[in-house]
Amino acid sequence: MKIPFHPPKPEPEPPATGAGLERRFAKAADFMTTSLTLPGGRKATLCFLLGMVRTERLNDYVVRPLVTMDPKTDPEEWITAGGVWTQVLPPPKDLETACTALCEGCVALEVGNTLRLIPVPTEDKRSIQAPEDEPDQKGAKDSFVESIRNNTSLVRRRMHTWRLCIRSVTVGRESKTKVDVVWMEGITDPKLVKGTLARVRAMDVDALLNTQPLTDALTDSCRTPFPLCQMTQRPDRFCLGLMDGRVGVFCDGIAQGWLVPGNITPCFRTPQDRSNQWMMVWVLMAVRFLCVGISLLLPAGYIAVASFHFGMMPAAMAETIAAARQSVPIPPPLEVVGLLLSFEMLQEAGVKLPQLNGQSVGIIGSVVIGQAAVQARLLSPVVVVVVAAAGIASYTLPDQDLANALRAMRLVLAVLAGAFGMVGIVLGIGWLFCHLAELTPLGVPWLAPFAPDVPKAPRDVTRAPAAWSKVRDLSLNPLNRRNQK
Repeated sequence: MKIPFHPPKPEPEPPATGAGLERRFAKAADFMTTSLTLPGGRKATLCFLLGMVRTERLNDYVVRPLVTMDPKTDPEEWITAGGVWTQVLPPPKDLETACTALCEGCVALEVGNTLRLIPVPTEDKRSIQAPEDEPDQKGAKDSFVESIRNNTSLVRRRMHTWRLCIRSVTVGRESKTKVDVVWMEGITDPKLVKGTLARVRAMDVDALLNTQPLTDALTDSCRTPFPLCQMTQRPDRFCLGLMDGRVGVFCDGIAQGWLVPGNITPCFRTPQDRSNQWMMVWVLMAVRFLCVGISLLLPAGYIAVASFHFGMMPAAMAETIAAARQSVPIPPPLEVVGLLLSFEMLQEAGVKLPQLNGQSVGIIGSVVIGQAAVQARLLSPVVVVVVAAAGIASYTLPDQDLANALRAMRLVLAVLAGAFGMVGIVLGIGWLFCHLAELTPLGVPWLAPFAPDVPKAPRDVTRAPAAWSKVRDLSLNPLNRRNQK
């Protein structure tokens, strides 16, 4: 099917006037106009959107100075000189700019033939709360919210330096969503900043209302299930990424921050790693890597051994598995794949339903149905243990995007093991490593620092003692490679 182009906008845009605003918002019930009689007999018109402006500020900062001004003063010169008690923006260049300003919380003041924009936005926003997705017992208790200016202020409260640069880009033909690109001048590689800004500016969408369109634009992640950027709710984690040399991105209306480019090491780190003792962090990091192997290989390995390579198991284990599989009519490949699909169904049902109902579905599925299937000899108890162990191991990963990708790969390896045995597992793992080695978001290898020809620092993989952490993540090519003496 041929994809049509966007309809071209009429050129040129009409000039910004109060009558033009009334025509544009003729079908908007929240559009309000107010006429004022100024001292001296001059007329003024106020245009604004209910719910987008704060009424108290409008009355105190704009209306009151206007109705109490000196009758001998020219209103246009008086407003330009700062007569109203708040900021006055320059006259908009066209009607489309004025409409966008009204949607952002400005009031349009028309006096004579001049239209002025005065920002009096409302502050009805969600307050800053503790992060729900990334809890930390010893860390900060604030998290990003939907307001992009609140998010940049949370970063400014931690980075008291002029080197923190913020560039704003408007994305979306209709939504006109503000997207901020954040980086540290003198640390971040200028190529990363230039590439990120170019990708954001190249977005051509009608509306930017969720995370995935921006993620796809930043990372070219359409052909891989693995996360190529790091998303976080925590301002402290966001600032640490900036200090490593990454580029941060905020989107208005989304309570998340992006850090690009992403690689494998942030996917295995948690906020607690920065607060715990470094030896314990090393142990926990080893456990996470071990759990990745268990989640990926345990179901596929059981299928391969039980179906093709039964002689590889010790005699006692083979007898136990054979006894558990007596009277089970389903072969091991279908048994494991079916239980994996059932596990995914229960997990999706628990997420989509309300919290109380989701817990009930999990209990019914895991206890009632699972126990009944084993007692009815439809499933082997060993298969239930294998699938449950693989599912629990996947929950140890801090990054949920990586955990979701491993869930898909676990099912693929199980199918390959059911078709070709150990050969299928080896082929699947080989393809997986080749695929990961090809991923280079913004020119940085995703497997860094494990990828070849990438310089390593002592803390690239896990957290090292403070005395050893003298070098930043060298795979990001930071301008200032040393972070302390």
